Amino acid sequence: MPLAPAPVTRESLLSPNRWPARAFAVLPTVYLIGGYVLAVLIGEAFVALIVHADPTLRFALNAKRMTSGILWADFASLLPVAVITLIGLPPVACRSLAQLGVAPPSLRNVGAGVIGALVMLAAVAVASQLQNLLTGVESHEKIVDMLEGITSQGLLVGFVATACIFHPIVEELIYRGFVFNALLRLAARVSGRTLGIAPLPHAVPLSAAVLSALLFSASHVEWTAFFPLACGGLVLALVYYRTGSLVSSMITHALFNAAGVVAALTVHSHGG
Repeated sequence: MPLAPAPVTRESLLSPNRWPARAFAVLPTVYLIGGYVLAVLIGEAFVALIVHADPTLRFALNAKRMTSGILWADFASLLPVAVITLIGLPPVACRSLAQLGVAPPSLRNVGAGVIGALVMLAAVAVASQLQNLLTGVESHEKIVDMLEGITSQGLLVGFVATACIFHPIVEELIYRGFVFNALLRLAARVSGRTLGIAPLPHAVPLSAAVLSALLFSASHVEWTAFFPLACGGLVLALVYYRTGSLVSSMITHALFNAAGVVAALTVHSHGG
């Protein structure tokens, strides 16, 4: 009697079962974290130099007014972190950037990114309403305040490019490319050691997604929006895990930010 065919399971390209055994080993991962600390300090030094060259930036920041200097300072603060990620992540993950998802996406992955943006918008909106209902704290992001200070088309273009292209690319490299994958690998190791079984198919990626989302939200230092941003970060991690494409989560992130810019511009054009 012929045996029934084994059920086919669609495993993510990021599944711990697919990673090399030495991926995200403790010592290389610690070295990369140290590299991130150094990159942040270098970025802050760049910002200090820019502010020193133009002392009016402090007043602009206090007044929540966007200027070209603030855009350059923002770019300079993130650039070292992006460079460290591009150089240090592949050897620590034991995978190329293409294997980590930095590769031309398929149409399916582009579609997943677009759908992810719609889900992220819905998740953040629901989380914001729930937070307001339960705590009375209204979610507020500084993007609205910054847009109110924009007085030229060139500055607006620069702001949109930074918010909708540069930030999504860099943040996805860091929080999904490194943080989520490192936590995913760690969770798989812990589950294997404590339970003595293969990595759990759902609990492992979900725990990594939640933890990476919390770190992603905390990095924005916008505490009234912490819970909604964490929900958004969870969507981004799940988009990445399901597709294996960082470009998909970048598309989701970029479209989400673009929707926020459009909404803020609409509010500003109608006088608040």
